[in-house]
Amino acid sequence: MDLSTTEFVRRLQEYPAISCEGSHGSDLPAWRYMPADSPPLVELRSRYGLTELVAGKAELPGALAVLDWAYRVMRYDGGSAVPEPWNALNILDACTKGKRAVNCRMKAIALNEAYLSLGYHSRYVTCMPAEADGDCHVVVMVYISALGRWITVDPTHNTYFTDPDGEIINVLEARRIYRDGGVPGLRHIETPKPAALVCAGVECASYDEFYTLYMAKNCFRFASPVVSAFGYESRPDAQFIYLSPPGYDPATGVEYDPERCSSTHDGSAFLAPP
Repeated sequence: MDLSTTEFVRRLQEYPAISCEGSHGSDLPAWRYMPADSPPLVELRSRYGLTELVAGKAELPGALAVLDWAYRVMRYDGGSAVPEPWNALNILDACTKGKRAVNCRMKAIALNEAYLSLGYHSRYVTCMPAEADGDCHVVVMVYISALGRWITVDPTHNTYFTDPDGEIINVLEARRIYRDGGVPGLRHIETPKPAALVCAGVECASYDEFYTLYMAKNCFRFASPVVSAFGYESRPDAQFIYLSPPGYDPATGVEYDPERCSSTHDGSAFLAPP
């Protein structure tokens, strides 16, 4: 699939690249992660048998096992969210007991808190286009200590981006590939294709094609909560860090609230190791 002439890639190329080298953005709030022994995370881990899910697995295979579980246990409906508070126990109860389907943000929040309950450092990330269009996509970054880097996984489609060697990469690395006119690899999406699957007026032959084009749109800028913790987004004092390319005004996004948000153009700050 050639994306090099699409509007989405042109928008990426209108601005300088987001650098992931150098400073770690000391002027930003420090990222924080809820410890696994916090009571709500202990309850989550116990109620859903998460310890058994990763038993005997190394760090990366364990993370992928949790991704597979999150994809299976929560059905997807892009227009559906559960009532607040948004936390994994509430979301998973709605899906398993109430038989509800949920949107990508709900799935990402639940997966993120499952990772935290197992001692992983993780954050969910909202991926957005250059101009707010009423649509975004939410994924999860999880730090793999054995690799010394972040990877990004998507519980909505049970997929992740890969580099030419097949290694799992993070969403900023995928953005760089898009901006350079390439197409990141991805784990094959098993979701059955509906009769028509259209993104930006393009009819796609498969979910893999759809996702590749869809994420080219939504890899322009990103946001993540400063504190990765149980139910954090439902707190009235929740704070977020926005990452955008140099020269882009983050206030362009209608969702940007300067009272609750910090902004940076520094990719290394966004990817600061835990």
